Amino acid sequence: MKQHQHLLGKARGFISLLCLAFSFFANANTSNDSIDLNRLLNSFSAQPATFQVAAVTSDECNLTSECKSIYGNSAYDCVNSRSSQSYCMCEDGVCADIQSPVLPEPEPDYGDECDTTAQCKIIHGSTANDCVNSRSEQSYCQCGTEACRDINDGGDNGGDNGGDNGGDNGGDNGGDNGGDNNAPEVTTQYQELNGLIIIEAENTLSDLGEWQRKSDVSGYTGNGYLEFNGNSYISGPVNSPLVYSFTAAQTGTYHLHMYVARETIDNRSDVANDGYVRLDGNYQSIDGDGNATKAILSSDTKFYGGADKKFVWASGKRLDKNHAKHNAIYHLNAGETYTFTLSGRSKFFKVDRFVFRHTSVGTAEAQNLNLPETLATATAKTCEIVGENQQWHRVELNCKGYFADESDTATFTNHRFDVTFSQGNQRVVVPGHFAASGDAADSGAGQGDVWRAYFMPPNTGDWDYQVSFRKGTNIAVDNQANSGQAIAGFDGNKGTFTVTASTADSQDLRSQGLLQHIDGERYQRFAGSGNVFIEAGMGSPENIFGYADFDNTVKGSGGSCKGILHQFAEHESDWQVGDPSWSGAQQKGKGLIGLINYLGSHQVNSAYIMLNTVKGDGCDAHPWLIYQENGNNKRTFDVSKLDQWERAFSHMTQQGIMLHMMTQETENETLLNNASLGLERKLYYRELISRFAHHPAVQWNLGEEQDATSIAALKSYSDYIQNLDPYNHGITLHTYPGQHDRYDDMLGHASFGGPTIQYGSIPENASATATRNSVYGETISWLNKSAAAGKQWYVTYTEASGSHAPKPYQDVSSRQRVYWMWASVMSGGAGFSWYLKNDGGHAYDLAVEDLREFDQLWQQTGHVHYFFKEVLQAQLGLNLQNLEVDNSATSSNNNWVLSDKQNNYIINLRKGGSTNITLANNNLYQVYWYNPRSGALSKGLSLSGGTTLNIGNPPSETIQDWVALITNRELGENGQGGDNPSQPPVSKIVLDINSFDISTVNGFVPAYKDIARNALAVNAGSYKDKYAAARYTFNGDNADYSITITTLTENDGESNYRLVVNGQQVGEYTNPKSANNYQTSKHTWSDISLTQGDVIQIEFNSTSNGEVISSNGQADYARGRWRSLELSAQ
Repeated sequence: MKQHQHLLGKARGFISLLCLAFSFFANANTSNDSIDLNRLLNSFSAQPATFQVAAVTSDECNLTSECKSIYGNSAYDCVNSRSSQSYCMCEDGVCADIQSPVLPEPEPDYGDECDTTAQCKIIHGSTANDCVNSRSEQSYCQCGTEACRDINDGGDNGGDNGGDNGGDNGGDNGGDNGGDNNAPEVTTQYQELNGLIIIEAENTLSDLGEWQRKSDVSGYTGNGYLEFNGNSYISGPVNSPLVYSFTAAQTGTYHLHMYVARETIDNRSDVANDGYVRLDGNYQSIDGDGNATKAILSSDTKFYGGADKKFVWASGKRLDKNHAKHNAIYHLNAGETYTFTLSGRSKFFKVDRFVFRHTSVGTAEAQNLNLPETLATATAKTCEIVGENQQWHRVELNCKGYFADESDTATFTNHRFDVTFSQGNQRVVVPGHFAASGDAADSGAGQGDVWRAYFMPPNTGDWDYQVSFRKGTNIAVDNQANSGQAIAGFDGNKGTFTVTASTADSQDLRSQGLLQHIDGERYQRFAGSGNVFIEAGMGSPENIFGYADFDNTVKGSGGSCKGILHQFAEHESDWQVGDPSWSGAQQKGKGLIGLINYLGSHQVNSAYIMLNTVKGDGCDAHPWLIYQENGNNKRTFDVSKLDQWERAFSHMTQQGIMLHMMTQETENETLLNNASLGLERKLYYRELISRFAHHPAVQWNLGEEQDATSIAALKSYSDYIQNLDPYNHGITLHTYPGQHDRYDDMLGHASFGGPTIQYGSIPENASATATRNSVYGETISWLNKSAAAGKQWYVTYTEASGSHAPKPYQDVSSRQRVYWMWASVMSGGAGFSWYLKNDGGHAYDLAVEDLREFDQLWQQTGHVHYFFKEVLQAQLGLNLQNLEVDNSATSSNNNWVLSDKQNNYIINLRKGGSTNITLANNNLYQVYWYNPRSGALSKGLSLSGGTTLNIGNPPSETIQDWVALITNRELGENGQGGDNPSQPPVSKIVLDINSFDISTVNGFVPAYKDIARNALAVNAGSYKDKYAAARYTFNGDNADYSITITTLTENDGESNYRLVVNGQQVGEYTNPKSANNYQTSKHTWSDISLTQGDVIQIEFNSTSNGEVISSNGQADYARGRWRSLELSAQ
């Protein structure tokens, strides 16, 4: 009987051999690789083929039923030996694997990569040349008697000069200038624990590329698994590498185990079952039959395994190099750090976790799924999302467990805490900061272990976050993602949270969304509501944060110092129960918070705040730990004071006040790095952005009265702020009254938003053509000049510091009201703020304590805000972007007119009285009178269009200035504007990136929002030479339109744009060649007939002109960026 069984076993072995040969020809060894026929035949003839029969370990067996279906009822549990390309013979109660024939060891694979000279010599012999960083550059090195030669592997270069996450300046946070898809350097750090290094594949910090985090297949550990979705399901080149770093605790032999799954496709079980693996570092291979050489272990080599949509362990001879199988075994050294790279090969291959097992530990223990991953951290670090988690509100991420001290410069210079928040293709990289104990605003703490990031989510729904926490010399101002060292336990920390709709009231700016300056527009507007922002603000006291209740805030004694250290005691009565305070039970801050309440009650909507008054006028407000009137001690920041600032800023936001952040003044413009962009200045900007940029309405100002700073330096400041600010807030500049020509040199600069203009006395000049000495005329001049230069500005006025500046308890003069407040807006400008003065001169603007001394001024300031926000936008539903200066519409030279030239006219009658107007059509119009002194709105005459008519007289004070609103719409209630039934089409519709649906369209790759450039784009790192699509359902008036697209040029490719309406292409445009990135380009398609419900689709592509080559020799790609569509009725 035993002899019969032995003969039966031999017969089965012969049959298995025939099956193996057939499989080799039919399937080319799982990957559709070419078959070396001569090599195969030689292996069966010239050399005897040997077979290795061994007891199958637990990773070789699974379902008894499948093995029995192949080998009979006596077979043991041996599933997936077949799918793993081993052939299973089961008898006598033992599963045995008949492996592939042991073929001759292949010649050294000179296509493998080299790293250092030493490694190259180990692999390729002592004559090998130095091939440093061929691996990290993702090219392949030929070593031997000749010089190193890089052979590009055809991999994906990954985008516009770099990284695949879509941003700028390299690295994994965005790469328009660095990195590539096959060279990730972002790693998660692991350590050995009890002989095991356990890694969850999904917890990588690398850009996922073609990998996707999923949870569809059950049986995974951790938070899910990774599935590769690139290449074909049969095979493909190295794609989307993921990098993991670990440290070995002992010297010895380690085995690689991978917990993986595959898919059966087209009845084939030998596909969708492999990826590439590689280990870098100081280690050796293990001699022995079937063990992989160092050349194989240190190159991207196929590793296969898995059951059909089921995770199983794979180990042993799972490395496949040129159709020969090898064991993944390594001799590691204690204390050495190694980098393991997992890359995609066949589509739908799934990886959940992998383990490096020291031989002192058994296989069963290594494959225990209840063991956690072994992060390299001595103590658990926790990160927690706190806050309201609402759209446009502050979402706070606190990570606890890494101690630091605000008095140590290294805390701020040598640590970089960033958090990436993502939703679909949208990624927002937020600079974080040291938060001491986490409650510093109340406790005053300067030490602690809390690190914090503030995030303002632009969308509702589920968001992911991922922490990058690294240390290294001056890494805080290093924009390379992988600089320095990862801080274990923090770096790579990730999680998910859900954002709901804002419940803020209408005054709270969080209800309106992010305030943005969209390229081509002359106003800022809110991303949520779409409302234009007209500034009507407070410019004094500029040292409002020179406030005694803030920690470490005292008055300096330098010769420039003026004013007082503020108490705002007169406004403590304006503080209300439930309002914020700080310093715990001491409840400090009531005076300042009460002042903010007072401004909010008058609808004052901006505050001009000097954040650095060191050696300036105020000598009080500053963010640093030490007040010193030189460039020293500018690397440590006062955490508790800045947290107290944040409470004040948050309350301003809730009271409807934009934060106009003045970063320096003329007296201290050389304080940081002698007016250059050095370490201290970069740290200063980073701290401000990290702690305060999450507020929806922020305006950065490069400085007040800047005259000693070069234009080149100012441009570098602007660029640095824009690149670091995740929300792309507006950036402005202030000069002396006699130096407005400095703005000329800022024209056309991409990151700069516009001037905040200072006058001495208020000129009583109504000229529309004056370029100086007229607020009205100068506004028009700068708007026209900036548009002509290719970067439309928004223009505001901040100070009128001469004899006509407001004084305490005085009535507002018509000169102040008409030629400052209303002139700044009727000219197409974006508003104003006030400088306060008294007969004592300049110092009073730093000493005013009670803003009620100027109560009438704040009332009339609020009336401007109310008219443009509530009357025109909320009640009338008017898009202020559609208004133009139209002074010829009326018969009097005493009027300023804004109109859309069809339906709506706003007339400022500077001297009161009446005027005639020619209305363009036969519609019915209604006249409304707005009193700029009282804010009252009255109904006037009804007019029939098509002729010249008198608009009637104001209801009172007829020789005073008035504003007349003439419209063919009915003013609505509660923010709803009503249309007259005979109203003609709206003349212009502006659609920005938030207007479009970018969910994936069938047949197109996904689009994503490039927040930093306010553009839609294609991720060229993942999709080369592919089109994405964005859709908008038209809801305007039926008419013929001209449609203008605004695109951004890119120097590495000329993207194409197709206009499609209801599935039919009606226009096409290709970007012009440009030596510069991100220059706006416009193209207009005419005579496009649109009807309500039509679907407008813009199709745009990633492309390369082959002219910009990255460091690995591959061409960079443009991403098809575009910003807006403008629809104008013809």
